[in-house]
Amino acid sequence: MKPIFMQDIAYLGKPFWVEIEGYNTMVRATSGSFAFVASEIIGWNCETIGDIWKKEQEVNFAPRIRYWDEKPTEEERRTAAWSDESRAWMMKFSAHTGKKALEDMYEEYKKTGRTQFEE
Repeated sequence: MKPIFMQDIAYLGKPFWVEIEGYNTMVRATSGSFAFVASEIIGWNCETIGDIWKKEQEVNFAPRIRYWDEKPTEEERRTAAWSDESRAWMMKFSAHTGKKALEDMYEEYKKTGRTQFEE
C-alpha cells in the first residue's frame, strides 16, 4: 500500500488516514480539514482557524503530510516515501496567490527553511 499525497487527492471530503512527518499519530479525517487535523495530531487543540494560523507562524510550520486509504502497518509507514510537494503550506495562500508567487515561496523555503509569508 502506498501513501497518497495532497496533490493527488481528487476531491475534498473523502475520508483518509492522515499523518504528519515527525509525529507518531494518525487520525481518520476527511480531506479538506487539514488545519484542524494538524492541530489535533500535534496537540495544539486550537479552536479557530485564526488560532491555527497564528500558531503556524509562531513555529514556522509547514510539514509534509501523507494520506492513506486504509490504515497502514508500522512497516508501511516506516518505508513509505514523503513528498515535498505534499508540504502543507499556509492554506490561505493557495487560494489567493498566483502560481509564480507560490513557486517563489517554495524556492525561498528550499534556500532558507522559511515557511510563513506575509500576504
